Amino acid sequence: KPAVANMSLGGGADSVLDAAVQRSIASGITYAVAAGNESTNANTKSPARVAEAITVGSTTNTDARSSFS
Repeated sequence: KPAVANMSLGGGADSVLDAAVQRSIASGITYAVAAGNESTNANTKSPARVAEAITVGSTTNTDARSSFS
C-alpha cells in the first residue's frame, strides 16, 4: 500500500531525526516535509535537509521566499 507522511516541523539540524526519516523512506514511505518555517535555507533544518524527502516551501506572488517559509 502507498504511504505518505507530512511533517510540518521547524527546528535545527538533528541527525537522529534525519536518520529516522531516511530509514522510513527506505522502507517505502514518502515524506513531504516543511522547509523549516523560518525563511532560512532548508539545508540547515531537519528533516528538511534529508535529500530523499520532498521538501516544500512557500513563495510570494513575485516568487520571493515567504517570510514564514
